[in-house]
Amino acid sequence: MSASAETGARVSATAAGPALLLDWPLDSLDQLLDHDEVGAEELAERIDRVRSRGYYSHSDPRPDGRSGWAAPVRDFRGIVLAAIELTCADPVPSEGIGALRDAAEALSADLGYELPAAVRR
Repeated sequence: MSASAETGARVSATAAGPALLLDWPLDSLDQLLDHDEVGAEELAERIDRVRSRGYYSHSDPRPDGRSGWAAPVRDFRGIVLAAIELTCADPVPSEGIGALRDAAEALSADLGYELPAAVRR
């Protein structure tokens, strides 16, 4: 199985969208949603879920039946540069979500980011 998103894809179309938008001011989200199916309020709630859990779960399967999970990757300044996304047809077991978070945290550490002590597991 493979999955891809085109450049310019809707930010709500992938699990990575909310993870990539963690640093965006919430009042500017409307600018990103011109042709999106999700409103700024729903997107803000998704971003809050990433902040509280360290990853985002696209809980409703997409039209193709796949679900996705994503975790942000930060640089030495703490700015989100990328996201690691896992997309599959079946629910991901909890150890898969842990591995996703671990991979994003390890990559962030390689880029010089130090995870705050309150967030460390």
